[in-house]
Amino acid sequence: MREIILAIIVRLLTPLASFVEYVFSEYVLRVKEQFPLDHTSPLCHLISSYGFADSDVPDLAGKVALVTGANCGLGLAVAKKLAKHNAHVIITCRTEAKCQAAKNAILTYSRGRGTVETSVLELTLMLRVRQWTTAMKHRLKSNNSALDMLILSAGIMGCPYNVTQDGIESQFAVNHVAQAFIANEMVEAMRPYSKKSSTFQTTKPRIVFVNSFLHRISPHDTVPLSLAQINDPVRYNRAQWYGMSKLANLLFSKALSRRLQKDSRYSHILVNSMHPGGMYTNLPQRVVGNGIVRIFQPILNLAYWAAKPVLWSADRAALTPLYLATSPEVERYNYRGEYFIPIAKVGKAASVANDGVLQDRVWEFTEQLWKQPLSQDK
Repeated sequence: MREIILAIIVRLLTPLASFVEYVFSEYVLRVKEQFPLDHTSPLCHLISSYGFADSDVPDLAGKVALVTGANCGLGLAVAKKLAKHNAHVIITCRTEAKCQAAKNAILTYSRGRGTVETSVLELTLMLRVRQWTTAMKHRLKSNNSALDMLILSAGIMGCPYNVTQDGIESQFAVNHVAQAFIANEMVEAMRPYSKKSSTFQTTKPRIVFVNSFLHRISPHDTVPLSLAQINDPVRYNRAQWYGMSKLANLLFSKALSRRLQKDSRYSHILVNSMHPGGMYTNLPQRVVGNGIVRIFQPILNLAYWAAKPVLWSADRAALTPLYLATSPEVERYNYRGEYFIPIAKVGKAASVANDGVLQDRVWEFTEQLWKQPLSQDK
């Protein structure tokens, strides 16, 4: 019924939208260039089919997946579906209590299919992240196991200004620096290439970065390669700094993909990024500006709730990362360093994301942040 009502609304509003576009054509073209919202809402699929469905996920028996940030939202939804299709799923959360709650939810959803392993991961301290990756690689090797899928879905959004003990603004530290380090380190733990057939219908492991179309709102459409600028409390804007962290991560993912292709040990690993679409989760509800704008938070929360019918549920949004992590098509079409949008479609990222020089500069800057002995374990 909801779909029918939405279809009627869209049909009624189409002539008005065309008129507005005609009158303000130049402005509209600029907005479209900056924010191509194709398929970011379920409304976009009222007259077109999804590119992937839950029934398209192959049998994942014998396959190992690691999902960061799996205690809620997109990460939890992805982990549930992987387990439902018989994968062994390793989930990470900030606390043991969150890990156990997520594990119970996954096992209930999967109804005995698949297995779930938990691991506590704190992303705000690079020392802890480094210790975690070392321990996880040892854990996998000790179990004579390897990763087939790495889905990096952990993240924070719209936080008040804060600098971690490493001296890095928190959104940039968690969304980019830590996640990029995990991806780069866990490459060693990905399953080696094999031509043997399997029920998985594919032989190449995958790394999936969960990104956002908000990478387009990074300040000045770039990533400042300076901690002084990233940590500037005066210029800090919650939404823009979130976009900055996502743009940095997108540039890094493309650089990682290129570097792995040149390394014969890891050239079989497929690396891609994706935007899950506008989602109804608890992540965006703190995104407001600075100062007096904060008083409008209740109104913004109400507007966000009202927009729920035109936002993706985590269950539906999970289909795009699932496609990149499991579909034989990804290997067949050799998707590498791409940016996907809902549902399972190749999208168009901001043009700056394809700047190879900037990709390499972001990589080098990120490496510097990894190597600095900034935090002290406490």
